[in-house]
Amino acid sequence: MKAMAIDEAHTIKKWGSSFRQKLVRISELRSLLPPDTPVMALTNTAPLTLRIDLIKIGMKDPTLIIMSLCKDNISYHVTLFQSLDHNLKEGLEQLRSKRTLYP
Repeated sequence: MKAMAIDEAHTIKKWGSSFRQKLVRISELRSLLPPDTPVMALTNTAPLTLRIDLIKIGMKDPTLIIMSLCKDNISYHVTLFQSLDHNLKEGLEQLRSKRTLYP
């Protein structure tokens, strides 16, 4: 094995104690790998308690890359419409106007 990756690592906390037994198994697997085997844990949410748990599975001196979930290129807009017909018509007009910007 060249590397070990754990996706959706935040579920370790979310699923509670039954999942912690699986976490122990991950630690066992990690102990069988050469010490220099890279380990990567991916999550969109990692509170301090989760970070501590991830270190327990054999991540030594982990590098944390923490980024905001707020992205400048993603937004939403809420509009109240009078009727379904008006809603559809307005939505189509918006799509047509943006089509020139985003094919």
